[in-house]
Amino acid sequence: DDNIAATITRNTDWDTIAEINAATTDADVLATNSSWSGGDLGGTGLAATVSNSAVIGKVLTGFTSGAGTVAGTDTILQAIQKLDGNDGDKVSKSPAATQTVAYGAADVSTILKMAATPSVAPLDIQTSAAASIFKVDESGNVTLSGTVDGRDIAADGTALDAVDTAGEIIALINADAALIDDDNIAATIARDDEVVVLAPTASQTVNYGAAGVQTILKMNASQSASPFVVTDSGDSAKFTVSKEGNVAAAGHLAVKAPPAIITGATYSLAATDSSLIFNGASEAVVVTLEAASSYPGRMLYVKNLSATYAVDSAGSNVKPIGTDTAGTAILAAGAGKWAILQSDGTDWVVMAAN
Repeated sequence: DDNIAATITRNTDWDTIAEINAATTDADVLATNSSWSGGDLGGTGLAATVSNSAVIGKVLTGFTSGAGTVAGTDTILQAIQKLDGNDGDKVSKSPAATQTVAYGAADVSTILKMAATPSVAPLDIQTSAAASIFKVDESGNVTLSGTVDGRDIAADGTALDAVDTAGEIIALINADAALIDDDNIAATIARDDEVVVLAPTASQTVNYGAAGVQTILKMNASQSASPFVVTDSGDSAKFTVSKEGNVAAAGHLAVKAPPAIITGATYSLAATDSSLIFNGASEAVVVTLEAASSYPGRMLYVKNLSATYAVDSAGSNVKPIGTDTAGTAILAAGAGKWAILQSDGTDWVVMAAN
């Protein structure tokens, strides 16, 4: 009995060690005269078995979470360790809490690769009632039940579904002011009747809506080209304003208003005046010049036709050709007397005269 494992039930016909030794082989003894009971083994003879409960009840002694690909050479413990570690890199199909996909490298992306002949949308976000709220179908079309940046794309696009050219869009806007009116367009977006067309087919006018409005061509800090150029159809420059402010014209320069002829005793210079002809009939003409500070650099041409009467300024703001001291004299009496005045920002300076 001391030489036979406790799990082997002794045959009742075996009373002595000698009888056991008389058996043909150990295998014969186990095959015909023994059964397995107790511990993890069951069955009889050479047909010993291990029960399911014995296997699944074993603890994973030495378990630590690992990583890697499960291989056929792994032990059960090694395989389970890899599976547990790899599970942390997966997104749950039914998460109980918010889960985040953290990309480990800058060039990593998530790709939903479709089958060769897809028949369903590869991405479909649904409510708990299986109602789709965002879907990307197999052709790349996007369908959503909400808005994009606060805009209802479906509602805004309904009126434009049948529009296929830019011309039709403009016609639609012009024809129905209620469709896209001032209340529906951001203040920074101009309607088509408030913009200058770059390639007009008819004359267009810029109408300023307020007294303080102006058109400014603001140059780049390192501007090298002329900011304003008028050319003919062959791109030949006809009028140019250089970056320094110099003006070049292919034709002649002209002012719209012709020279004004003054015969009265007084006259107030107008903002549109550039040339004045005086012909005082009975006394010297007194001219109220505009403030030189309002028009620095402005030129004014004046001529006297009166042989008897001079032309003077109403204020002491004219510097004669020979001095820097301002006075009132503009033109002396004498037919044919003339002068060119220019504003220096403070006074009117006689630049040339006879």
